[in-house]
Amino acid sequence: MNNPPGFYAATGRPSIAIPDGDINTSLAAANRFQADYLVLEANHPDGLEAIYRLPVNNEALRFLGSFEGAHVFEVLLDEGG
Repeated sequence: MNNPPGFYAATGRPSIAIPDGDINTSLAAANRFQADYLVLEANHPDGLEAIYRLPVNNEALRFLGSFEGAHVFEVLLDEGG
């Protein structure tokens, strides 16, 4: 959707934009704002190309599935911070 305010208006659920950068940048934003999910669409930052091309589990993300070209991950937040 690439539109956090529109997503909120349509669903009533908060969302944040994916910041430009790599996976560490996205995870820092997710931790700061306590985001539970990461949704990567075809229009994603260059630094996330590897995980978009090969969406798999890792120590910080659990791959949940794909829908219409978007990949959905559960963010495994760092409990310390």
